[in-house]
Amino acid sequence: MKKIIEKRLIDLALAINDLCQKLNGSYISQHLKTQIIRSSTSAALNYAEAQVAESREDASDSKKKPRNIKNAKCQMPNAKCSMKY
Repeated sequence: MKKIIEKRLIDLALAINDLCQKLNGSYISQHLKTQIIRSSTSAALNYAEAQVAESREDASDSKKKPRNIKNAKCQMPNAKCSMKY
């Protein structure tokens, strides 16, 4: 069940990415694209991170711990990421 949810969240993020590429280049489209891509990808990544937490405290305490995002591994195969860190 956990893998099914993770796969569905990844598929959602990829589908939203494809949809956003079809939007025009107006200011509002750019703004909405940025927001929806962030929220769809964060759902998948937050779910995956919660699954690997060693304890319940780790899962709820992740915002307090500094993370090195450059070493983070993306679980989304075939994803075309345009975000730069």
